[in-house]
Amino acid sequence: MMKKPFLTALFLIFANSGFAQPLLTLQQALHLGAQQNYEIRIAKTDERIADTRNTLGNAGFLPTVSLVAGMNQSINNTRQSFVNGLSIERDNAENTSHNVIVELNWTLFQGFRRFARLQQNELDSRLASLNREGISEAITALITGVYYDIVRQQQTIQVLNDAVELSNDRISLAEGKFTIGTGSKLDVNQARIDLNNDRAALLRQQVIFHEAKITLNRLLGRDAHIQYAVQDSIPVNRALDLEELQQTALEKNIGLQRAGLSLAKANQLIRQEKSSRYPVVTFNADYSYFRSQSDAGFLQTNRNRGYTVGIGLNMTLFDGFNNHNRIQVAKLQATNQDLLMQKEKVDLFAELQSTHKRYRNSLMLADIESTSVALARENMNIALERYRLGSITSLELRDIQNKFIQAQARLISAHYEAKLAETDLLLQSNELSDK
Repeated sequence: MMKKPFLTALFLIFANSGFAQPLLTLQQALHLGAQQNYEIRIAKTDERIADTRNTLGNAGFLPTVSLVAGMNQSINNTRQSFVNGLSIERDNAENTSHNVIVELNWTLFQGFRRFARLQQNELDSRLASLNREGISEAITALITGVYYDIVRQQQTIQVLNDAVELSNDRISLAEGKFTIGTGSKLDVNQARIDLNNDRAALLRQQVIFHEAKITLNRLLGRDAHIQYAVQDSIPVNRALDLEELQQTALEKNIGLQRAGLSLAKANQLIRQEKSSRYPVVTFNADYSYFRSQSDAGFLQTNRNRGYTVGIGLNMTLFDGFNNHNRIQVAKLQATNQDLLMQKEKVDLFAELQSTHKRYRNSLMLADIESTSVALARENMNIALERYRLGSITSLELRDIQNKFIQAQARLISAHYEAKLAETDLLLQSNELSDK
């Protein structure tokens, strides 16, 4: 009497949470994430900022041209007396002046600082591109992990749903035995208690499943209420070779590439600091126009216009060894960057070996648990038949049922752990986006 209403409720739950919803494949999820994930979009903007800054002008190669213009007007009462006896008196005398100056300044030589700065801008642009690629790879790994976590939770729901079915069958058997007098009311009540426990576990699993789907929606940069279904299995690549992964990681790992660019930037900083030992040669030219008009004074009008050109040289002969100290600090910073790159390589190889070991163990566990599930399923069928015949107790049947559920859960977890390890290996070797 309790079986059909509960199964109907479960059907409604699944209908609202998966069966009638469009299938979202992993590739579709990754495509959405690449387009809509906020962290990836921010990284792309940072990359564009670095590209925009990578110009000849920002490195100091181009001249600056400025325009200065002005107009002044004044009204004065003027009284002027001269030694020759002449005097001039003007009330409300207007004085007007106009000036325009166009000026060009250009640094011709700066001790190769501009070339070092241009190279540093290029390195900053490449580093921003690498950071964007690293964030994209990390988000790809995260989306993959969350996607297959949803698949895992979905498979666990199916296991728990099967457990509810088995508990319902057990109630039917217990009630039948009680009716004909070969069972006890205690067995019936215990079977109902176990059924309620299975229902509660199933409902809790539904909540976990729903939360995982919301997490994926957030990573895809879309509304949390969007409903979708996922695939029903967790495929694992069983052919990942450690030596091949290590070789690929040496060439493509994001962390190693980033460390290499940071070292190159540190070397360019040394070059910039050394440029202070050279003179700075500048060139300047301007065109000026000046005109004034006055109602009082020696000159009624005055106008000047013309060109000016010049070359300047500036060189610091002694600065208290400050430049020398800056060069030494820059060299020490470059040494640190070199050490960090070596450390990155050692850490990468250690992480690859550890992850690959976890990957191989998870595959072996999956094989073992697959055998265990087959045996536990056979035991479950045997136990149900023996319970019908009265050869085992209700508690013994429940114990076998629990072991069957646990074996299925371990198999699901082993497949999921193997997939996570596979994803980590591909992430560390920067091959995740290629798979």
